[in-house]
Amino acid sequence: MMRIMSFAQKPLLTSIFLLVSCFGIPAAFADKSAKLVSTQTPTDRLFDIEMLGNVGYAVGEAGLIMKTTDGGETWEKEQSNTTLALTNISLTSKGAVAVGQLGEVVVNANWQGWKRLSTNTDLRLLGVDMNSDGLAIAVGAFGTLMRSQDGGNSWQLLTPDWAPLYDSGKGDTAVIRDEPTNYVVRVFDDGRILIGGEYGTLLTSEDGGESFSVTYRHPEVGDVIAPTLFDLKFYEDVAFAVGQSGLVLVSKDEGRTWSPHNSPTKSSLFAVTGDQSGNIFAIGQRISVVSDDYGQNWKVFDALDISLNWYAGLENKGDLATENLLAVGHSARILSLNPFK
Repeated sequence: MMRIMSFAQKPLLTSIFLLVSCFGIPAAFADKSAKLVSTQTPTDRLFDIEMLGNVGYAVGEAGLIMKTTDGGETWEKEQSNTTLALTNISLTSKGAVAVGQLGEVVVNANWQGWKRLSTNTDLRLLGVDMNSDGLAIAVGAFGTLMRSQDGGNSWQLLTPDWAPLYDSGKGDTAVIRDEPTNYVVRVFDDGRILIGGEYGTLLTSEDGGESFSVTYRHPEVGDVIAPTLFDLKFYEDVAFAVGQSGLVLVSKDEGRTWSPHNSPTKSSLFAVTGDQSGNIFAIGQRISVVSDDYGQNWKVFDALDISLNWYAGLENKGDLATENLLAVGHSARILSLNPFK
């Protein structure tokens, strides 16, 4: 899931990073556990990636769409028909939908090419997911929530009463929590919907988005607001979520209950991937961390330029103990990583 609000806080590329981007990876950063498979210019960015078998898409700045048909080994640009930033993408066997800046939505229905759609919002969309029946949900800035019931071809705004859902119990509900920015969304094949983002909160809808209830609210200590969640991934009945301050959440019951786990960083984690066996890999602002026991124990993983810059999207093709994973981020870089080998 895309973490646009945090990108504004990222520093400009350093001269060292420019040398890396333009002239390749210095020997000091060479690592057999990581490989750069694609990159663009220093001003390009990729925010999200998703695979469907050996076919995959990564989306980013100025309508950039990169496509692979060989499991991520090689990538080519694809025409998106938009110049606005695309922050998140969802793939199904029936097509794809991507969302982004100023309420932008582009769809690739039945894999016939990308088409730009009109929506009823000009607010930034930060997350999208679609199930096999064509039910899609998009979430974004300041409480923006949209639903499509036809594979992403048409959309309607939903307007939940956010304030009681995000009530911290401290009397500040109506003041700062009535327009939450959400980043993560999951639409299950049975129609259940899970969304979340600000204030460390996850919400569930059992009626197609008409109403929501609180599934998880991260504890707040004193006046410190709970960290924002930036990404959410499911692997059968196991799920992982990550966010600010190194926050990691784990679920083993299809996202119905969640438990927090300490990670070895207080940096923002923008993306997570994992598997049913409890392997977790998370990456973010100059950091990536690894666990092979559902987040009970961690180690820091450093390769290529991960400790120098940011990566915002992760995807894997299966068992992380045997398969490489893919990371996307600054300069439209796409990395192939094997931190568990």
